[in-house]
Amino acid sequence: MNFNRVKNPYVYASCTILVILMLGWLFGRLMATSDNTYMRVLLLQDVVHQVSQRYVDYIPPDSLYRRAVEGLLRGLDPYTELIPATEFKRFQELQVKSEYVGTGISISRTDNEIVVMSTFPGSSAYRQGIQPGDRVIRVDGISTRNWSTEEASLHLLGPENSKVSLTVSRPGAPEPLDISLTREKVAVPTVTRQFMLDKGVGYLRLSSFTEPTAHELEAAVNALLGQGMKSLVLDLRDNTGGLT
Repeated sequence: MNFNRVKNPYVYASCTILVILMLGWLFGRLMATSDNTYMRVLLLQDVVHQVSQRYVDYIPPDSLYRRAVEGLLRGLDPYTELIPATEFKRFQELQVKSEYVGTGISISRTDNEIVVMSTFPGSSAYRQGIQPGDRVIRVDGISTRNWSTEEASLHLLGPENSKVSLTVSRPGAPEPLDISLTREKVAVPTVTRQFMLDKGVGYLRLSSFTEPTAHELEAAVNALLGQGMKSLVLDLRDNTGGLT
């Protein structure tokens, strides 16, 4: 009995040391796996601090972090971009409406430039001769370089009858063109094409899903049924979505 009493403290001490060693090994492993990430974060923080303190012009740290993220995403592909929450919410709200106040331009982003894809018939952009392939390089004198499509779209919106000035680079034109547009109500149809492909086969193209899409689709289907449609090809390529 006395021997056991003497031995027990050594057993407890040995177990304690063993547990400490195991915890130390485990902690070291965890630190090793996270060390690179931690050092990268420290590097970014240090760069932002040095630029904000030493650059010739003061740039707020928030702006520097945003630019760092935007630069990271631009290195992936032309379509990955950072959209602020407020801009994204407003853009989503616009997507589900059948009309909006703007210039009537459909745009995309190619090689970090804003490119005109099409114009809505009857819109200010259509009347002023904006053409597919035009590159919008400035809006009201502000460079659009590295703008997202959402950012560009929001700059083209505004109060009804207000003016917006675009500077566009047109293939084949010797110099950029300055074009003044008037923001107006623009109707946005979602059934953009409908016709009969072959005997009994109809074709419909949907560009997005907005509030009147169901009525537009019903009217288009009925029109094709009146032409003898038995089956339908529903084209959803490049559909931008909308209502869910």
